[in-house]
Amino acid sequence: MAEERLDVDPAAALRELGGLLVTVAERYSDGRVGALLDEAELTDVTPARDREVLRLAAVAGLTAVGAALLSMSGLPEGAMGPAIAAVGLCAMALVYRRRALKMLETLPVPFGNGGQQ
Repeated sequence: MAEERLDVDPAAALRELGGLLVTVAERYSDGRVGALLDEAELTDVTPARDREVLRLAAVAGLTAVGAALLSMSGLPEGAMGPAIAAVGLCAMALVYRRRALKMLETLPVPFGNGGQQ
């Protein structure tokens, strides 16, 4: 809500947002992760809906549809695996947009860092 006020009253909203961020940073550094803000600051705030399951289902569904279409395309057997992987990466990029790159960083890929873990 404080961020939304930046469009209406930027100067006051920036001070308020800065204060909230300092409070969150201080409490996080103190290890108070469960209480980063006071209850008074959280009134009338509705938590964001967790849509992760829907996103994962969308990626799986798009990948399955892509794999089915590839199987009907007459692609050689040896190219099918990489093609399906490419479709999966495209589906993930479509669903997750910019967060897709961050998610790919967590994959244990044996290349890119010299093969070291």
